Amino acid sequence: ITERRIKSTDGTIYDLEISSKMLPDGRLQAFSRDITERKKAAEALQKSNERFNIINKTTNDVLFEWNIQNDEIWFSDSYFTLFGFDPGKPLPLLDEWLEKIHPHDRQSILDRTEQLKNNLVKIWQDEIRFLQADNTYGTVLQRGFVLNSIDGKTTRVLGSFINITDRKRAEIKLSESEKYNRNLFTQSPVGLVLTRMDGSLVDVNEAFANIIGYNIEECKQLNIIKLTTEKFLPQEMQILKELEHKKNFNAFEKEYQHK
Repeated sequence: ITERRIKSTDGTIYDLEISSKMLPDGRLQAFSRDITERKKAAEALQKSNERFNIINKTTNDVLFEWNIQNDEIWFSDSYFTLFGFDPGKPLPLLDEWLEKIHPHDRQSILDRTEQLKNNLVKIWQDEIRFLQADNTYGTVLQRGFVLNSIDGKTTRVLGSFINITDRKRAEIKLSESEKYNRNLFTQSPVGLVLTRMDGSLVDVNEAFANIIGYNIEECKQLNIIKLTTEKFLPQEMQILKELEHKKNFNAFEKEYQHK
């Protein structure tokens, strides 16, 4: 059996599969079959595989495929580098992978797998905590989509993992910092205010509210310029004007109108 590429009279290129055999009377019998579409499909598959291999080698994300029919799961090589596992060891089975999910997240993932099996979701995204090789939990963003058979049943799940541990830690630190600064603001014995350039009050602490005789919510409806006594109003306007060009100003005395 051989393959040949021929050109028809109209210039179209065809791929043929040719088989032949010698008959007893000495004649050669040959059969040809048009395999053009099969060759195109094979070439397209090869290109697709090449693209996938390039993505697999260049991305830091873990790519995965879960074959629901036989419960087999495949991970790309990034699985080892992302979580610090030994590349000499085999990829984990599905149950082994589930065991590495944080106990507080595991049930939600088990529920998600049932939804995927029963074709209740098509595209999803979850954050989970995953046990890494150093026995610490990292935060993983997993997302993917479902592939169905002709009859609509879920056959495979394709997706990726992104290690967002550093981002989550940064978010936690930022949240803690904001909470700390907020406590400093609200609990300070010194009156503190946050205003817009037009003088409208954005936020005040309780100490400032007590100074002018309003509660905090009432203060947020006021304007720092209108609260300033006439004697100190020129000074207030000059400071606001200067703040348009610089970030701070020196301490000064002023008077507010009490409620």
